[in-house]
Amino acid sequence: MAIQMRRHQVHWFNHRRMHGFYALAPRLVRGDQACGFGEMVLIDGETRTLVGRADDSAPGTLPPSS
Repeated sequence: MAIQMRRHQVHWFNHRRMHGFYALAPRLVRGDQACGFGEMVLIDGETRTLVGRADDSAPGTLPPSS
């Protein structure tokens, strides 16, 4: 099961201007099963950056193992 979030959905739900670091931790629960992930986001004006990621195209995935 997967849920695709709309781009900048956090800003869509919260209409006041956002600035700073935010921790997002969505969690899905179905019956006795649950899944979730966490991301740190930096919002500076119109720039949104996933903290600790070189590429922001895969939020919610594990970083490559070295």
